[in-house]
Amino acid sequence: MEDFNLLDALSDITSGFPQQISIPVLQESDEERIVSSDVIHIKEIMNNTLAEGSLMCCSILVREPSEQSAITESGLVPVHNYVVTATKEIHLDCTGHQSMFKTGEKILLVRLRHPWGSKEWNGPFSEESLEWTRIEIGERNKLGLVFEEDSEFWMPFEDFISKFDLLTICHIKSHSILPSLHKGRPMWHEAVALGAWTRPNHAGGAYSSIGKDAWLHNPQYRLDVSHPKIELILELVQKEQQLHDGTPHYTKVGFNILKVEENREHRIHKVSNPPIITSDYVQGRNVVWKGDLTKGRYVLIPTTHEPHIAAEFMIRLHSDTEIKLSELIDDYPDPFLNCPPFVTKPVAVTQITVVGATGLAECENTFCIVKVEGESLQSEIVYNSREPQWGLQGIFYRKDVCKPVIVECWESKPQHFDRFLGSAVLSGESDNEMISLKKSLVGKGDKRTELHPGEIEVLIATYDDLMAI
Repeated sequence: MEDFNLLDALSDITSGFPQQISIPVLQESDEERIVSSDVIHIKEIMNNTLAEGSLMCCSILVREPSEQSAITESGLVPVHNYVVTATKEIHLDCTGHQSMFKTGEKILLVRLRHPWGSKEWNGPFSEESLEWTRIEIGERNKLGLVFEEDSEFWMPFEDFISKFDLLTICHIKSHSILPSLHKGRPMWHEAVALGAWTRPNHAGGAYSSIGKDAWLHNPQYRLDVSHPKIELILELVQKEQQLHDGTPHYTKVGFNILKVEENREHRIHKVSNPPIITSDYVQGRNVVWKGDLTKGRYVLIPTTHEPHIAAEFMIRLHSDTEIKLSELIDDYPDPFLNCPPFVTKPVAVTQITVVGATGLAECENTFCIVKVEGESLQSEIVYNSREPQWGLQGIFYRKDVCKPVIVECWESKPQHFDRFLGSAVLSGESDNEMISLKKSLVGKGDKRTELHPGEIEVLIATYDDLMAI
């Protein structure tokens, strides 16, 4: 097989999500290396990957051409991919009744399989090593510490991270197509989108502090997370291109994720805050990111590393809960679709962040509502606080900037008997700059002259240019 790529092969065979992780380089003199944060992270990744039933391999990188076929002194072979099949934490010199108290030395073992089957690890806890005498045979079998195949062997985790350079993982997630194969595992949900970087307006290149607005000239996709926290695997797959001589070619690609206003439905035009997530940029077929997202609305921006490069791509999402993925196409509300005859077209756009409130009357669980020209946006409930921090962000396209922006504070009560705490009336006129305000709470309707306990803090701006934000 020519030009074999393990990541592509695993993805093609399993339809899983491939990911490569560098094992941290450790100094042999570092006596505390086993408890470093990087090492703990690798340990967590390995345990989670095995628990979810995904595939995991490890390999030793070749630094000199002469090393490619050479067997190391420890019996390991560079370039070959070893399959990680299990990890076990055990206590040494702790047999019989002593095992109940687990007073012996604790060690983590990793079980590997060499598909070639001819060469194995010859260090500590190899098949013929004396370390196995520190574990009673019956206890060893009870813990599952057996050699199930001739090509399988065990090695201490400390040796594993010092000998191997790269982890290759293929995340295999269950979904509704074959539920019987994943009995007892959580069901995963998938979302897919096809897209392309096209010149001149949708191939802006990667994010940088200098040309960050040009970076927004890329395809943009909205992600809605409706649960407090979700686990997410995101894969960007680019379509293979051919060079003049027919050689396959991939450009360097990656992606960013931004947290945006809760009600945004149109493209971003200006960068207010940097991305919260930036993937690696890879000159290969797949770029994969795995992590958590909290409840809210996000915008995913896939990019080429350099601007003005045309290519096609696919985005795949897998999540432990349902997640919505849709492309943002329009720059602002289309007046021909959203504004029938005799209806005023949008003339400005308002961006508001309700930071929080202080000095509220006796209350426990509070939320706020922003009201602008018949539209409204409600925050999450903040529990057990008289100084709630809502951080509610909203965007509103305005038809009449003379009408005010109203922010209301409420206390959440059982059976929808919510209690009004007060409101703040803000000017909605265009000022074309973001300003910070603290406003005292007042009544609503014909009681707006009545003062209520508390003060609200907001950031607000109204722009004449509909593409200002």
